[in-house]
Amino acid sequence: MKQSIHLHSISNARELGGYKTVGGSRITNGLLLRTASLNGISDEDIHMLTNVYRVKHIIDFRMAMEMTGTEDPPIDGSQYHHLNVIDLSNMPLQDPPEIDISKLDLVQVVKISEQMGMLNEDMYIGFLSAETGKKAYPISSVF
Repeated sequence: MKQSIHLHSISNARELGGYKTVGGSRITNGLLLRTASLNGISDEDIHMLTNVYRVKHIIDFRMAMEMTGTEDPPIDGSQYHHLNVIDLSNMPLQDPPEIDISKLDLVQVVKISEQMGMLNEDMYIGFLSAETGKKAYPISSVF
């Protein structure tokens, strides 16, 4: 299954077409794309997204702290949506409690998360089942 969509200025760009859904059907090729941040995207790659893939919706799952200074540029013909799935300001810290986690950089957050046993195979399920994740995911309301 060919996944890369070969954007030159954006890392981790691939399509999710071909993957099986829970119901047993498959995601249509060219319908659902996944990339890293679009900050710094080239005109050539914008052309690819708008004219080849005809991107209509951009859904940004990054945490607010990841977006600061790296906002995605507007792409003509598409709507931008930010889904705040992970809210680190509500992350329970036991040791030491005086740390304001929203002021930490991502490397520090990862280290604390590892120490707390939060980085494991159930991590993403935990994000989605937390209150912030539940509030962020009425995805049908986005479209």
